[in-house]
Amino acid sequence: MFKLVGCLGRLAGRLLKVALILALLAYPFLEPYWLQVEQRTLYYDQLPPAFDGLRIAFMSDLHVGPFFSRDRLDALLTRVAALQPDLLLLGGDYADDSSGALALFREGPLFAAPMGVYAVLGNHDRVMPESNLPKLLAAMQADGVTPLYNEVRRISRGGQAIYLAGVDDYGNGHPDIAGVAAATRADAFTIFLLHNPDGIPKALAAPDGQGRTGWADLMLCGHTHGGQVTLFGQKALILDINRETGERFRTGWKREQGSDILVTNGVGTSFLPIRFFARPQVHIITLRSGQ
Repeated sequence: MFKLVGCLGRLAGRLLKVALILALLAYPFLEPYWLQVEQRTLYYDQLPPAFDGLRIAFMSDLHVGPFFSRDRLDALLTRVAALQPDLLLLGGDYADDSSGALALFREGPLFAAPMGVYAVLGNHDRVMPESNLPKLLAAMQADGVTPLYNEVRRISRGGQAIYLAGVDDYGNGHPDIAGVAAATRADAFTIFLLHNPDGIPKALAAPDGQGRTGWADLMLCGHTHGGQVTLFGQKALILDINRETGERFRTGWKREQGSDILVTNGVGTSFLPIRFFARPQVHIITLRSGQ
């Protein structure tokens, strides 16, 4: 009897080990579907009162393609719309290459928000041929998305204004961070979109039109996928080796030189449809006036 109990115990232990191994192997394929909706409220003294309570949805790195279907995108956008954002901001990498991004926007309408949709391009959106660039920008406009291609846009509400700035991709494009910074004022509330967080140090150092830094109140970035595959969230195991800033801007919220900085994990995946302790994210950011 004791031998039988011992054998059963050893068998159960082995089965448990096998189950744990199988779960560990399966988990990276399941995490890409475990979307995190992060909600955060930020307070700014210089936010115009007319924009108090403004709700911004931010998402990046959709990578619509073989691992992220159009139906899945539609379900995501329905979920985001239910959160009732006033403004939708997009951080780039809409498909796996520029032709895929062009085809995606030509399938529209896709994106909508009461106060508009604004977007920058990512490195995958800027792969060759270069001739796709004007076509992609036109397709985005036709789909109701305003591309921020090295420019600053004014958004009005209740007779007051804030500004949205954005640049071309830092890796594959021609970003003009200095020119965009010079078109802003540090005393005006400005949100800065850039796909690749390697451009953050240059944006922090760039002067505004009056020679002052600190012109970007809020910076929103993507590109890193949070590392996509990490050492239990502590360090990236798969990360673009050409990145200049490494772990410094891999994921999450930072505050540097007066700017709130978000590097999102993004939504989709690159190369393989897996994530490990780098859950996909979309963000709802509520802006409030005051401290």
